[in-house]
Amino acid sequence: MSVFIRFLGFFPLSYLERVFRAALVAAFAASPLAMAGAAPADTASGTASGTVADKAADTVQVPGSYGDAMRWYERAAKAGNARAQFYLGMLYLEGQRGKPAPETAAGWFEKAAAQDHHQAQLQLGSMYYQGEGVARDYEKAASLFEKAAKRSAQAAFNLGLMVERGQGTEKNPARAAALFETAVARGIEEAALHLAVLYGQEDKKTNDKKAGDKNTGDGKKGEGEDKNAPDKNVSDKNAPDKNDVPQDKIKALMWFTWAAEKGLNPDPAFRARLIEGMSEAAIAEATKLALERLKN
Repeated sequence: MSVFIRFLGFFPLSYLERVFRAALVAAFAASPLAMAGAAPADTASGTASGTVADKAADTVQVPGSYGDAMRWYERAAKAGNARAQFYLGMLYLEGQRGKPAPETAAGWFEKAAAQDHHQAQLQLGSMYYQGEGVARDYEKAASLFEKAAKRSAQAAFNLGLMVERGQGTEKNPARAAALFETAVARGIEEAALHLAVLYGQEDKKTNDKKAGDKNTGDGKKGEGEDKNAPDKNVSDKNAPDKNDVPQDKIKALMWFTWAAEKGLNPDPAFRARLIEGMSEAAIAEATKLALERLKN
């Protein structure tokens, strides 16, 4: 199952290139009023960001050259413009003003994130996760992804990974599944692989039953054991883990099939293990659900 777990690739190069290009276009083409208006869309969620602090851009003159653009971003950022703070951070991070300066970039992302700029929250969260420009801090990373997740599908996916693993936050498979479903619905297809794993793995109740059966092969206590003693291998069936994900092989196979049709190349060995014990009708139902989801 670990084949589905990949390193958190928060900002691929293509995204950074688009951000930088968008920053230059905004610098040369937009007026101060325009900068205070419609915000750029997050590439993952398609939603806009911005705060009332953007109005500070009204006092900054529009740039007329590349050098002016760099100075414009810095002046607008210092004036409190969240988008300018974010883009200036990206310029420092990518070394567009010389050598990459992740520490300086993190400082600008902090300022923009404090104004609820979700792209800055997402980028800063990835820096805290990886320890780039800041000391590695999983709790801060999870907190920033939490804030950005409402408007960023990538942040929801990243938070799902951390919740699934228990990094910087409580391990909670059920919540991770909900975050992955949100991410898939908003365009992060890789989240389907994690959903297949979460729904396909045996839940705590199933594992406990198997552990109990190993005592004597029939779940009964072996000879010489205290018949009144609590079973050491079986947990209280009346107290299931509320954070567990109940095994649902149909859902797991649905997400596996959906991911395969999307070209994500899930491991065939996982499917072979998954369909063990499944009826032909259940397999057909999972396939039908996957195809229906593909049409949407």
